[in-house]
Formats: sequence, C-alpha cells, structure tokens
Amino acid sequence: MSKTYSFFVEGIPVTQGSKCLGRTKTGRNYMRDVNGTRLRDWRNTIAKTAIARKIECLTGPVELWCHFYLPRGKTVKREHPTVKPDLDKLMRAVGDALTNIAWADDAQIIDHHSSKRYAPDGATNLREGVWIDIVEM
Repeated sequence: MSKTYSFFVEGIPVTQGSKCLGRTKTGRNYMRDVNGTRLRDWRNTIAKTAIARKIECLTGPVELWCHFYLPRGKTVKREHPTVKPDLDKLMRAVGDALTNIAWADDAQIIDHHSSKRYAPDGATNLREGVWIDIVEM
C-alpha cells in the first residue's frame, strides 16, 4: 500500500534558482543564490515541518503536489498571481528542502503538480505558505 503525506508549511514562499555573482573577503568571485538567507530559512522551515510530521524517507518514485499561497500586495487587484515568483523556482526550493527527509534525492519525483494563488484576505484557515502532498508511487 502506498503512503501519502500531507502538511502545510506556513510562511512566505521563497524561490530557488536565480543566481548572482558574489565575492569572498579575499576577492574571489563565486555564484550564489539571490535569496540567500531568506531561502535558507524557508527551506529549514519546510524541513522542520516535515520532520515534525514524522515523514518517512521514501526510496522509490514519488508524486509531489504543492499549492503555494502568496501574500497579495495592498494595491493588487488581479485575481491570480501572474507575476513573480516563478512557480518552477518555488517548486525547486521544496524539492531540495525535502531531500534526505521525504526522499533520498529529488530525482525520485516522477510527477509533480503545482499551483500558486493569493492567500485569501482575512482567512484564518489559509495563510501564506504551501500545502504539500507527497504520494509514494
């Protein structure tokens, strides 16, 4: 029988994948993620939430569902978030955050479904964050 894990991670989702040039104290150049500290904190929040839910590290193929809920700016009138952040970069952060927790390698994800919406104003049961469903195939 396949296993399914579902949980919500509260917080403002952060993307992973955009790079910029950094420089060490000795003057050496290197590539770093644009979101640096915010990305590290977001991935740690995802990992800690999964660990608290006692997610088992799966060894076979998995299906991943992620539903991202983003904050709506005070002046935003459009119904859907058709601007940044990019959905694929939001997914990348989740995949890496759950490596060695929900799966040994995010290459085990053989199917993924994702969406991004604005978190409803004033909703108490749906805040900014991501609903994650992991299904063992």
